[in-house]
Amino acid sequence: MKSLHRPDLFAWSSFDEARNVDFTGHLLVIDGGPNVAFDPMPMSDHDLAHVEQLGGIGWILISNADHVRDAAALCKRFDAKVAAPGAERDRPEFAGLPVGLWLQPDEGLTFGVHCIGMRGSKTRGELAFVLPGGDTVLCGDLIRGQRAGSLNLLPDPKLKDKAAAVQSVQALAERNGIEAVLLGDGQSIFRDGGTRLRELASALTMLLLILTTVGCVRSIVRPPEANLEADPNPVESSVEAPVEAVTPTPLNTVVQFAGRGIDIEPHLQGFPYRGFQVSPHMGKLLYFHKGSDARGLRALPLDGELDLAAGVPVTDIDWNTRSLSRWEEIPGTESLLVIADEDNAEFFDVYRIDLADGGSIRKLTDVPYVYGFGLDMPRERFAYVARYPKEDRVVGFETCLEFMPLTGGEKEVVVCDTDALPFTWSRVTVAPDGSRVWMRANTENDRARGNLLEIDLGDDPVTVAQITEDVPRQEMGMLREWLDPDTFLYASDEGGFANLYEHNVLTREVRAITDHTDEVMNGARVLRSGDVTRLITTIRRPYETELQLIDLDGNVLATQVMEAGLYDLGHHGDSLWMYATSRKFKVDMFRLTLDSPDSFSVHPFVGMSEEDAAALVHCDIERIEVETFDGRKLHAYLSTPRVAPAEGERKLAAIVAFYGGGNYFDTTSQIYCEAGVTHLSPAVRGSWGFGQEFMQLNDGDLGGDEIVDLHYAAQWLVDNRGFAPRDIGVVGGSHGGYATMRALTFPPETNDRNSDFDFGWGVSFYGFSDIKTFWETCNIPDWVLLEAGDPATEPEKIRERSPLYHLDKLDSPILLLHGENDQRVPVQESRQFDEACKAASKDCTYIEFEGQGHGLKGLANQVRVWTSVFSFLSSTGLQ
Repeated sequence: MKSLHRPDLFAWSSFDEARNVDFTGHLLVIDGGPNVAFDPMPMSDHDLAHVEQLGGIGWILISNADHVRDAAALCKRFDAKVAAPGAERDRPEFAGLPVGLWLQPDEGLTFGVHCIGMRGSKTRGELAFVLPGGDTVLCGDLIRGQRAGSLNLLPDPKLKDKAAAVQSVQALAERNGIEAVLLGDGQSIFRDGGTRLRELASALTMLLLILTTVGCVRSIVRPPEANLEADPNPVESSVEAPVEAVTPTPLNTVVQFAGRGIDIEPHLQGFPYRGFQVSPHMGKLLYFHKGSDARGLRALPLDGELDLAAGVPVTDIDWNTRSLSRWEEIPGTESLLVIADEDNAEFFDVYRIDLADGGSIRKLTDVPYVYGFGLDMPRERFAYVARYPKEDRVVGFETCLEFMPLTGGEKEVVVCDTDALPFTWSRVTVAPDGSRVWMRANTENDRARGNLLEIDLGDDPVTVAQITEDVPRQEMGMLREWLDPDTFLYASDEGGFANLYEHNVLTREVRAITDHTDEVMNGARVLRSGDVTRLITTIRRPYETELQLIDLDGNVLATQVMEAGLYDLGHHGDSLWMYATSRKFKVDMFRLTLDSPDSFSVHPFVGMSEEDAAALVHCDIERIEVETFDGRKLHAYLSTPRVAPAEGERKLAAIVAFYGGGNYFDTTSQIYCEAGVTHLSPAVRGSWGFGQEFMQLNDGDLGGDEIVDLHYAAQWLVDNRGFAPRDIGVVGGSHGGYATMRALTFPPETNDRNSDFDFGWGVSFYGFSDIKTFWETCNIPDWVLLEAGDPATEPEKIRERSPLYHLDKLDSPILLLHGENDQRVPVQESRQFDEACKAASKDCTYIEFEGQGHGLKGLANQVRVWTSVFSFLSSTGLQ
């Protein structure tokens, strides 16, 4: 082997005459082991002896499925394990290899290697590896070195997505400190590698700009005998003479079903605004505008008459291509702190968006996953909860509280969690004097035992104290605004229903403010006018929401009831902005103002015109109750088509799983109604909004009685609306996607209920089919522990509850839809169900959405979704 630019790096090569390049394997020698090989070529006896002298090989990292090369032989000789791209785990090249780790983009490994996603290459999950120290990056197929001293891209005919590939090169080129670029194919660069990467990124960017401008992004046309690998400079050879610009074909948004044409565009674009939030310090309303080809973040001044169409774009990012889970304004600035990802894959980091700088966006953190954050304004920094892979932990990761300046820079790791009290999704609250931090943790990874932690930053080392009693509790969160420098409020459902509590940070004394024993409080905010402090709480019922003005002793001073679900948009001083929606109308926003110590008023803010709203309504809405097997009455909404199927036409009904019954405008049900399909949305056990006891009924019983509830809902349709069982289908996403598969493969003996229903069809959106593999690969393994049990200690139960192992009971057609980049429910869950169905000759249709995550965004994708759904129903004779 050859020694490289660092004493811990070695390489060995094999020359490929057909492609005129060296194919190279690399070895990283780690003091104390294990040594790591990358994309290994076959080794000579001399090289094998050298490897043994260096301590052997403990791990083999594979950049992509085409670079497995001699991994099997080396694994056998050195008893090594393989780490490979998680997005390619279904590739046959990995079958039979001892894969001990499925790698994800932006994942840091225990031996100091960091994974970088390289999208658009010839395999879907290709990775590059940044080696310890950060000065060396090792690339697989996408970047090559066919000429000494320069870099080039994989030739166009082998690329899956040229634009995505260029973006990957650009992202890699922006990393600071890269000196060497090691290549699996071609000649590596050992000095000025960062400069060569930036030169390649610049050339590729200019090329795409030219091609886009002239409207001729085309593949290179070569005679059949041409060697596609041998092109020494594909960048230069890709540019052809300009031709007349081509006008894109307009997207046809009308889908057909049962003789009806359903136009999807009005449902998505009739009121193309979502995700509202008021930023009172900036005096702006922020929201997403869902255009026909992009989803942009916009801002609108709060003063004056509001016209949502006049909103100014905040950034030029198409948020259909990225996820943004939360944002918060930074007081005193024109900036937002946001939790977002890069490509809908839910590898969340903290970013800063500066509105005053044209919406520039900067990535501040660089960790595998951020749960939440909180501002510490006096010290111009923020605290955040970061999660890192760690194999010896119960759920496979360690989570730490960290601080970072608001402008970015070095992070400060404050404290990390333990298996006994792991950190989780939580807003982080920093004391006004900066001495302490509060956040949520779940006892022993149990989501039903949430607790509030106080972390004292003044102790050395810092101390972590649980300040709430360890009792069943699923709702736990601090209010953002404090009553005074020593007193904060928090909400907790420890008594079965959520209530407000006052906590003194000096004495740790707790005082209950409210005493709800059968009402669901789902929100609370502090309002102030002069020296008067009041609280606004919302009491949510299945069909309405009650606003309550209360004092600090919990006395109700004034109320107002609205037949809608209400959502907080932001508050400041004596005002609270809210968003209202219901099954009958899409959106109406208002401003609530504290008028006196014992009264408030509500003022229209901005909303949707009655004319626009009427154009989206195709259902007649009825609130019903379904009695289930244990005598409980399940709340549900029944949506019936205003234009019913003609006499003699088959009537279909879709039951949503899970969780239904919410009082919000449901676009999905309206589309079904326009197609003549009845839609039933039941709140089965486990649903939020009916108290802790009802919500916990399905804990540890995933795929059990919650499915039996669906049986009773379906039977209600048979008994009360005359549907035939085979005309009723199950549809759902995520947990509901699993429930769809489970409902169609349900063993009647489950929980000794002897319950069954002969569903005629199912549509599963990004569902999981094997609870164990889902638990091993998802980013919410603690959810699996709560809902299903522990796959490590209850393997038989977990297998019994997994639809993948009950295909013998599947006698109805099923449609699966899944995003390629999904990390919440990895795409393999649908792929493996589809493959098993094909092997068993079952009627399964699978459609995958490239570049999409846990949710299918954008008009074009939604048109494809509904075209698929209605084509599926038509092709299976269900029309």
